[in-house]
Amino acid sequence: MKLLTKIAFCLTVIFYLNTTVSAKDVVQESEYCAINWSDGFIQCQGESESGQKKFRAKRAAVVIAQRNLLELIKGVSIDSETTIKDGMLESDVIRSKVSGVVKGAQIVSNKYDKAEQSAISKIKIHMGKDLRTALGGNDSAMSDKWRKKLQNFFTSFNFGISTAHAKEAYTLQDQETINKLMKDFKESKDNISLNYLETIIKDIKSNNYSGLLIDARDVTDLKPALTVKLVNNKGKEIYPGKYVDDSAFIGRNGVSVGMDFDIEDARKNKRVFATPLELKGESTYKSRKSDIVLSDDSLKKLQITIAALKKAKVIVVVPE
Repeated sequence: MKLLTKIAFCLTVIFYLNTTVSAKDVVQESEYCAINWSDGFIQCQGESESGQKKFRAKRAAVVIAQRNLLELIKGVSIDSETTIKDGMLESDVIRSKVSGVVKGAQIVSNKYDKAEQSAISKIKIHMGKDLRTALGGNDSAMSDKWRKKLQNFFTSFNFGISTAHAKEAYTLQDQETINKLMKDFKESKDNISLNYLETIIKDIKSNNYSGLLIDARDVTDLKPALTVKLVNNKGKEIYPGKYVDDSAFIGRNGVSVGMDFDIEDARKNKRVFATPLELKGESTYKSRKSDIVLSDDSLKKLQITIAALKKAKVIVVVPE
């Protein structure tokens, strides 16, 4: 059967794939496959024709599942403008690596139905250690055009703040030194310096965010992708930015942002737990449906979350 091309957000347990999915996981379904954007994996199934012996049927089911997986992967968005199929057409290396990922997919189950004399196989890959790893790398045979395209995913941060007017940023690493200075100022009765340092300590405690939470529940046309970007109102990329190494995504389910339907669940998600900075997503940027626009005020607040951004500690709450 032809793979359905239309996929939509769904809030469901995928019974036909027989996999454990949280009630609030962000999942995209197609006829034979499902992408779990919350936990970062793709699972597909294949069913052999009836009237076959056990070994032949089980082998055929795996091959069909792999074929379904490959078709789905081709349509996965890397960002708002590029799909994996684009990379496969551009580069023999990418095509070979993706093919290797498909052939190496984990076989979750492969059951033979004696009555029907057919088999159903279910396979799975991870978007981090499997898919994103295959798309990256420094293979010398990879085309320069494709390598440049990948590098362009990681452009510079620009928070719209003049360096001359930006307030000095202090972190918890500075707190011990500041506390020692405060003790000295107390003993010398230097109240002016003491009050200043107390203000800094207060800022450290209030600004020690563990991650970034983007509330995009009103952004109804948002499209999931391996690299969802945060941009300003002119479309300039703010996150991921060049300071976020691709390996940070591999360790976080292979995606630039986590996704959740429920804001309370998002606040408790280990990716940003326990004190994320919460900002409002305004819209997508024009035709780039995987780029979330942040207001100028929100961009200014990002200055205090750079450490979390570098570790890809970002989660987006999406509309159901």
